[in-house]
Amino acid sequence: MMNIFRRNQGAIAPLAVMFTMISLIYTLSYLTKVVSQNRLKDFRYAKKKALLMAETGLNKVALDEIAYVKQDTVLIGENQRIEFSEDENNAPLGKYGDMEIFIVNNDISRRQNYYAMSVGYADVKNVFGEIVEVKDTV
Repeated sequence: MMNIFRRNQGAIAPLAVMFTMISLIYTLSYLTKVVSQNRLKDFRYAKKKALLMAETGLNKVALDEIAYVKQDTVLIGENQRIEFSEDENNAPLGKYGDMEIFIVNNDISRRQNYYAMSVGYADVKNVFGEIVEVKDTV
């Protein structure tokens, strides 16, 4: 019986290395998943901020101008982005711009329907720390 145990010397070190590698793989996969979920959350938050910035552009500018539209299409602030407010960290919430007001003649009711469109912009950092601009249109 003593002979069997003497032949298995040195099996503990490879087992310890194997368990260490397995636990390292589990830890790295968990951390990778957490980081990617955090980036997706940040992107969704920036997308929602861009949507709200587009609506802000409609409320602040387009609604004031819609009563004076006489042409088919009017562009307000073309290639111009206007910053709006700040958050709790004194960082800008986002920007709005590229607003468009247009008239569509309704053939059934014989009325003119007024439509407005605005683009909102928000910034978010990507995995490499670079700032990416997210835009959404209303």
